[in-house]
Amino acid sequence: MGPNSTDQNNIEGGSATIDIGHNDGVTVYDFDSDGRSEVAVRIADGVTFSHDNDTEQFIAILDGQTGALRSSAPVPTDYISDGPMYARFAACYLDGETPSLVSYMKNRVGNGGFNLMVTAWSFDGSNVDMQWKWLRNRNHPDGHNSRCLDVDSDSDNEFAEIGFVLDGDGSLLYSMGGQGIVHGDRFHIADMDPSRPGLEGYGVQQDLPSGLHEYYHDAATGELIWEHYGSVADVGRGMAGDIDPNHGPGRAVRGPSAARRCRGRAAFRWLHTIGDELPDLLAAIGLRLPRRGP
Repeated sequence: MGPNSTDQNNIEGGSATIDIGHNDGVTVYDFDSDGRSEVAVRIADGVTFSHDNDTEQFIAILDGQTGALRSSAPVPTDYISDGPMYARFAACYLDGETPSLVSYMKNRVGNGGFNLMVTAWSFDGSNVDMQWKWLRNRNHPDGHNSRCLDVDSDSDNEFAEIGFVLDGDGSLLYSMGGQGIVHGDRFHIADMDPSRPGLEGYGVQQDLPSGLHEYYHDAATGELIWEHYGSVADVGRGMAGDIDPNHGPGRAVRGPSAARRCRGRAAFRWLHTIGDELPDLLAAIGLRLPRRGP
C-alpha cells in the first residue's frame, strides 16, 4: 500500500495503514450488489496505488477478485492540518435497502485531543460518491469499536459509537455525553431484555473522575437505565451474552466486579464472582473446565 502504510502506530497511523490497533482501515462487502464482494481501503502515496501528496487520502474500492482499483474519491480535508486520518470501516444499510461504506476517521491535534469525522460513501459499480459528512464539535464520546444496526426500529441502519448514535442521513440521533458518559473501550447493543420493547446497550468506561464503571441504556433514545460506580479505574473490558438459562430470558453483562442480569431498571447482581458458578454454567451448555494436576 506504499511507504506510509508501514507506519504501525496505534495512536497516529500513516495515511494508508491497515490494521493499526482498533483502526482496521479495510473492510470487505458487496457494495454494488453484483454478487461479488469488493475491498474498501484508504490509499495515499503508494507503490501500487500512487499519488504525489501523502496527505491527500482517498477512499478506494478494489476488485475483490483481482485487487485492481475500481474507483476512488478524496477524503475531506477538514482536519488535514493535523495530519492524515486513520480509519475504521463498516458496511451499513443507511436507507434500509442499499449498502453504504461508513468511515470513522480520526487524527490527533497538538494538545492531545482528537478530531473525529464520520463519512458515508456509496459505490454503484463505477463511482465512489460521498453521501454525507459529520464532524464532531461537541461532547459526543467515541470508543474503540463501532456498530451499524437499526436502534430505533425505523428499518434503516444507524451508526453507533459508545456515547452517540448517528441517524441514516448523518444527523445526530442522540449523545450520552450530557449524562456523564465519556470514552470507554467496549460496548454492546442487542435485545438484552425481551421484557421491554426495543434494543438496549451496555458499555464500560475509562478513568472517569466520577468513578462510573459501567452503564446500561435504551439504545433508541440513549436514556440511561442503570449505572454502577466504584473507585476511578480503566474498565478495559465488558461483555454481554445469554450465559445462564437458569436466570430466565435475556442477557447478562459482565463488568469489572460481577455479572448482572439485564432486566428492569435495577441491575440484579446475581453472580458475585463468576467463578463460583462457572462449572455449572459450562455444564448447562455441554462444556466443562479442564482438569488440573495429575
